Amino acid sequence: MSATDILRHEHQVVMLALSGAEKLLHDIELNGKVNIERIRKFIDFSRHFTDGCHHIKEEKLLFPKMIDNGFDGDSGPVGVMLYEHQEGRKFIKNMFEIVSVNDDLEKSDIEKLSSNLRGYITLLRNHIYKENEILFNMADNVLRPEIQEELVQSFNKVETEEVGEGVHERFHQIAHELAES
Repeated sequence: MSATDILRHEHQVVMLALSGAEKLLHDIELNGKVNIERIRKFIDFSRHFTDGCHHIKEEKLLFPKMIDNGFDGDSGPVGVMLYEHQEGRKFIKNMFEIVSVNDDLEKSDIEKLSSNLRGYITLLRNHIYKENEILFNMADNVLRPEIQEELVQSFNKVETEEVGEGVHERFHQIAHELAES
Protein backbone atom coordinates (compact mmCIF):
# COMPACT_ATOMS: atom_id res chain seq x y z
CA MET A 1 0.00 0.00 0.00
CA SER A 2 1.44 3.38 -1.01
CA ALA A 3 1.38 6.57 1.03
CA THR A 4 -1.34 8.00 -1.19
CA ASP A 5 -3.37 4.79 -0.79
CA ILE A 6 -3.24 5.28 2.98
CA LEU A 7 -4.41 8.87 2.62
CA ARG A 8 -7.21 7.83 0.26
CA HIS A 9 -8.34 5.25 2.81
CA GLU A 10 -8.36 7.93 5.51
CA HIS A 11 -10.48 10.05 3.17
CA GLN A 12 -13.08 7.26 3.17
CA VAL A 13 -13.22 7.49 6.96
CA VAL A 14 -13.59 11.27 6.81
CA MET A 15 -16.38 10.90 4.24
CA LEU A 16 -18.23 8.60 6.65
CA ALA A 17 -18.06 11.28 9.32
CA LEU A 18 -19.17 13.90 6.79
CA SER A 19 -22.24 11.84 5.94
CA GLY A 20 -23.13 11.93 9.64
CA ALA A 21 -22.52 15.68 9.69
CA GLU A 22 -24.88 16.08 6.75
CA LYS A 23 -27.60 14.36 8.78
CA LEU A 24 -26.93 16.75 11.65
CA LEU A 25 -27.10 19.69 9.26
CA HIS A 26 -30.37 18.40 7.81
CA ASP A 27 -31.91 18.25 11.31
CA ILE A 28 -30.75 21.77 12.06
CA GLU A 29 -32.03 23.25 8.81
CA LEU A 30 -35.27 21.28 8.66
CA ASN A 31 -36.29 21.17 12.32
CA GLY A 32 -34.08 23.73 14.04
CA LYS A 33 -32.84 20.87 16.25
CA VAL A 34 -29.22 20.75 17.30
CA ASN A 35 -27.86 17.52 18.70
CA ILE A 36 -25.08 19.17 20.69
CA GLU A 37 -23.41 15.92 21.73
CA ARG A 38 -23.21 14.62 18.16
CA ILE A 39 -22.00 18.00 16.89
CA ARG A 40 -19.30 17.96 19.57
CA LYS A 41 -18.37 14.40 18.59
CA PHE A 42 -18.06 15.47 14.95
CA ILE A 43 -15.94 18.49 15.91
CA ASP A 44 -13.72 16.24 18.04
CA PHE A 45 -13.35 13.84 15.11
CA SER A 46 -12.50 16.71 12.77
CA ARG A 47 -9.97 18.27 15.11
CA HIS A 48 -8.20 15.08 16.09
CA PHE A 49 -8.55 12.71 13.15
CA THR A 50 -9.05 14.85 10.06
CA ASP A 51 -6.68 17.59 11.15
CA GLY A 52 -4.53 16.03 13.87
CA CYS A 53 -3.85 12.74 12.12
CA HIS A 54 -4.63 13.01 8.42
CA HIS A 55 -3.66 16.59 7.60
CA ILE A 56 -0.46 16.30 9.62
CA LYS A 57 0.65 13.46 7.33
CA GLU A 58 -0.04 15.59 4.29
CA GLU A 59 1.44 18.84 5.60
CA LYS A 60 4.52 17.52 7.39
CA LEU A 61 5.32 14.55 5.17
CA LEU A 62 3.67 14.25 1.74
CA PHE A 63 3.61 17.90 0.69
CA PRO A 64 7.28 18.54 1.58
CA LYS A 65 8.27 15.50 -0.52
CA MET A 66 6.19 16.86 -3.39
CA ILE A 67 7.85 20.27 -3.02
CA ASP A 68 11.27 18.57 -2.98
CA ASN A 69 10.26 16.97 -6.28
CA GLY A 70 9.31 20.15 -8.10
CA PHE A 71 5.90 21.24 -6.80
CA ASP A 72 5.33 24.82 -5.71
CA GLY A 73 4.33 25.03 -2.05
CA ASP A 74 2.88 28.51 -2.27
CA SER A 75 0.63 28.14 -5.28
CA GLY A 76 -0.52 25.35 -7.53
CA PRO A 77 -2.08 22.16 -6.18
CA VAL A 78 -0.06 21.94 -2.95
CA GLY A 79 -0.64 25.61 -2.14
CA VAL A 80 -4.37 25.23 -2.73
CA MET A 81 -4.56 22.18 -0.44
CA LEU A 82 -2.70 24.01 2.33
CA TYR A 83 -5.05 26.99 1.99
CA GLU A 84 -8.08 24.71 2.18
CA HIS A 85 -6.72 23.02 5.30
CA GLN A 86 -6.57 26.47 6.92
CA GLU A 87 -10.11 27.28 5.81
CA GLY A 88 -11.34 24.00 7.29
CA ARG A 89 -9.66 24.83 10.60
CA LYS A 90 -11.53 28.15 10.68
CA PHE A 91 -14.89 26.40 10.23
CA ILE A 92 -14.07 23.91 12.99
CA LYS A 93 -12.86 26.67 15.32
CA ASN A 94 -16.06 28.63 14.76
CA MET A 95 -18.24 25.59 15.46
CA PHE A 96 -16.21 24.67 18.53
CA GLU A 97 -16.62 28.17 19.96
CA ILE A 98 -20.39 28.01 19.44
CA VAL A 99 -20.99 24.61 21.08
CA SER A 100 -18.38 24.85 23.83
CA VAL A 101 -20.17 27.73 25.58
CA ASN A 102 -23.40 25.98 26.55
CA ASP A 103 -25.98 23.41 25.52
CA ASP A 104 -28.81 25.88 24.88
CA LEU A 105 -28.06 27.80 21.71
CA GLU A 106 -29.69 31.04 20.68
CA LYS A 107 -31.21 31.25 17.21
CA SER A 108 -28.25 33.31 15.96
CA ASP A 109 -25.83 30.65 17.27
CA ILE A 110 -27.81 27.92 15.51
CA GLU A 111 -27.63 29.89 12.25
CA LYS A 112 -23.87 30.38 12.63
CA LEU A 113 -23.43 26.71 13.47
CA SER A 114 -25.46 25.68 10.44
CA SER A 115 -23.54 28.01 8.15
CA ASN A 116 -20.15 26.80 9.38
CA LEU A 117 -21.17 23.15 9.26
CA ARG A 118 -22.45 23.54 5.70
CA GLY A 119 -19.29 25.38 4.68
CA TYR A 120 -17.05 22.75 6.23
CA ILE A 121 -18.90 19.84 4.64
CA THR A 122 -18.81 21.47 1.21
CA LEU A 123 -15.16 22.45 1.53
CA LEU A 124 -14.04 19.03 2.68
CA ARG A 125 -16.01 17.06 0.08
CA ASN A 126 -14.53 19.19 -2.71
CA HIS A 127 -11.09 19.09 -1.11
CA ILE A 128 -11.10 15.29 -0.85
CA TYR A 129 -12.19 14.98 -4.47
CA LYS A 130 -9.30 17.20 -5.61
CA GLU A 131 -6.77 15.28 -3.55
CA ASN A 132 -8.01 11.84 -4.57
CA GLU A 133 -8.50 12.58 -8.25
CA ILE A 134 -5.76 15.11 -8.98
CA LEU A 135 -3.10 15.73 -6.32
CA PHE A 136 -2.47 12.14 -5.27
CA ASN A 137 -2.26 11.03 -8.90
CA MET A 138 0.33 13.75 -9.47
CA ALA A 139 2.25 12.55 -6.40
CA ASP A 140 2.10 8.94 -7.61
CA ASN A 141 3.57 10.02 -10.96
CA VAL A 142 6.43 11.98 -9.38
CA LEU A 143 7.38 10.22 -6.16
CA ARG A 144 9.59 7.19 -6.70
CA PRO A 145 8.60 3.92 -4.95
CA GLU A 146 11.35 4.33 -2.36
CA ILE A 147 10.00 7.79 -1.45
CA GLN A 148 6.49 6.35 -1.16
CA GLU A 149 7.84 3.60 1.13
CA GLU A 150 9.68 6.19 3.22
CA LEU A 151 6.40 8.10 3.54
CA VAL A 152 4.54 4.95 4.62
CA GLN A 153 7.14 4.41 7.37
CA SER A 154 6.82 8.04 8.43
CA PHE A 155 3.01 7.74 8.48
CA ASN A 156 3.34 4.72 10.78
CA LYS A 157 5.63 6.71 13.04
CA VAL A 158 3.05 9.53 13.21
CA GLU A 159 0.41 6.96 14.19
CA THR A 160 2.45 5.55 17.06
CA GLU A 161 4.37 8.59 18.32
CA GLU A 162 2.13 11.59 17.67
CA VAL A 163 -1.41 10.26 17.40
CA GLY A 164 -1.06 7.38 19.86
CA GLU A 165 -1.76 3.67 19.89
CA GLY A 166 -5.40 2.79 19.25
CA VAL A 167 -6.48 6.38 18.59
CA HIS A 168 -6.81 5.84 14.85
CA GLU A 169 -9.12 2.88 15.43
CA ARG A 170 -11.19 4.85 17.95
CA PHE A 171 -11.81 7.56 15.37
CA HIS A 172 -12.76 4.97 12.75
CA GLN A 173 -15.42 3.82 15.22
CA ILE A 174 -16.59 7.39 15.79
CA ALA A 175 -16.87 7.97 12.03
CA HIS A 176 -19.09 4.88 11.76
CA GLU A 177 -21.21 6.04 14.71
CA LEU A 178 -21.68 9.46 13.14
CA ALA A 179 -22.63 7.95 9.79
CA GLU A 180 -25.16 5.60 11.37
CA SER A 181 -26.90 8.24 13.48
